[in-house]
Amino acid sequence: MDKNVIFHLRAKQHLSQQALAEKIFVSRQTISAWEKGKSQPSLETKILIAELFHIEKEKLMSQQDIKEQKSRQLKVKSIKDAFLSIVASGENKNIRLESVAFACNLRTDEVRELYPHTQSIFFELVLETYNAIENKISAISSSEPSPLDAFCRDVLPEIHRHYTLLHILYSREYSDKSWSRSTRKRNHQLCENFLKKHHIQHLIHDRSFHVELLVSLITSFIEVWMRRSVPLSLEQAQKAFRLYTTHSTSELIETA
Repeated sequence: MDKNVIFHLRAKQHLSQQALAEKIFVSRQTISAWEKGKSQPSLETKILIAELFHIEKEKLMSQQDIKEQKSRQLKVKSIKDAFLSIVASGENKNIRLESVAFACNLRTDEVRELYPHTQSIFFELVLETYNAIENKISAISSSEPSPLDAFCRDVLPEIHRHYTLLHILYSREYSDKSWSRSTRKRNHQLCENFLKKHHIQHLIHDRSFHVELLVSLITSFIEVWMRRSVPLSLEQAQKAFRLYTTHSTSELIETA
């Protein structure tokens, strides 16, 4: 990477070396060394810089960087697949990095370079899955008059697409229940963000008791659905959701 690239990027945004350093978690001296050509950002930092300045990361990457990134992506996929395989087997509740490394034929230190502990593998899987769902539904402009009808029609299909992964994460308990708390939190955010778009924005803003009940209702349905030992088809899940929510929320929505 040309030593002038960082300077031009930050100058265009009127950022000092110190301001840029704080945004990408390095020291001002590190920024100075890059701009003098004394050192280069790591691959991870180049990706962070590209995201910060909204440019294609390839513009900052050398051929060696591209090779390293491809190698890293293959390792990450292998590690995640191995982790999910161990979780799905239910054989080991206290999953160790050594077990994951053995399952994907990598050294433990190679796995630790990417993931310091197994919880970090899990949290990345949850984040990626829910981000994928949220990205899909963010562009949806539903014509359904009811937020619950809209959720059933527009959101449940996206959740169903990720059923295999979510079922594994829900149905296999981890030793400290960390993923139960994490997935519950993400479900709450998913439901609340969706309801913001449908007719009851002011109640969401006010943290209305009615809206909290609606979010809890939707979240509990997703949890029960994902923990089932026998999978439901999308049509079965949508039918169950309508039956589950119709009687318990008809008056609630009216009073909201």
